[in-house]
Amino acid sequence: MSTHSIRKQIEIHVKPEVVFDAWVKSEQRVAWWGEEGLYRISYLRGEVKEGETWSSGGVGKDGTEFVVTGTYLKVDRPHALSFTWKPSWSTEPETTVELEFIATEKGTLLKLLHSGFRTEEATADHNDGWNRVLGWMSAYVLREA
Repeated sequence: MSTHSIRKQIEIHVKPEVVFDAWVKSEQRVAWWGEEGLYRISYLRGEVKEGETWSSGGVGKDGTEFVVTGTYLKVDRPHALSFTWKPSWSTEPETTVELEFIATEKGTLLKLLHSGFRTEEATADHNDGWNRVLGWMSAYVLREA
């Protein structure tokens, strides 16, 4: 069975350590992941260590609670982070998210690969979500820098 993937990249004018920490530190992720009237996470739990499980959850625009769970596959601060991804709202099997934090003259080139989708619909839904997430994260780290 073939699978589908999403590739994204964004240049952010802050150091890779700052961008990496925004992904893994609970108080930071909760501050930027979401938007009123759409969805917002309220927690990120789990030790950021290879082989450890993590979970994040919140409330969607219709008031429905959601949870995303996974396992950290690679933790190499500030260069790389990868983890499995299993959202409560999807019937897709677990997928994998890989992030690369590449130092540039201007700051960080963040590359994202989200792979393992079985349907084009799930791929498209997550593609739209990653566009929003990368925008929220970028705005947050630039504002906090």
